[in-house]
Amino acid sequence: MILASFATACSDTLSSELGNVYGKKYFNILSLRTSTRGLDGTVSLRGLWFGAFGSLLIGLGTIPFSFDIKWILIITLSGFSGNLIDSVLGATLQQNGLLNNHQVNFLATTFGAIVAMTLSLLFYS
Repeated sequence: MILASFATACSDTLSSELGNVYGKKYFNILSLRTSTRGLDGTVSLRGLWFGAFGSLLIGLGTIPFSFDIKWILIITLSGFSGNLIDSVLGATLQQNGLLNNHQVNFLATTFGAIVAMTLSLLFYS
């Protein structure tokens, strides 16, 4: 669950920072309509790819301890799903002033950890 939280944070950071630099078309995560770069809940395809890569990097970091493809997939999927939830929360609650960035990040990393726990129970029980 800790690694999934780190994967979420890494995915979100790479997605946000590199997506803003290298992204071409920006759209709202919920409506899929064109949106302003840097606005909460706005994503780009390149940013999403960077986010997926960041999550995968954390998953691959488990290899020296135990090569288990299931764990790599669980961490990668959990981290990326947490990143997506971060964008959804940004597009809704943060844009409306109900949450600030720290609260959104906390909820997203918690979500990533819960997804990891759920997937691990499905794959390993």
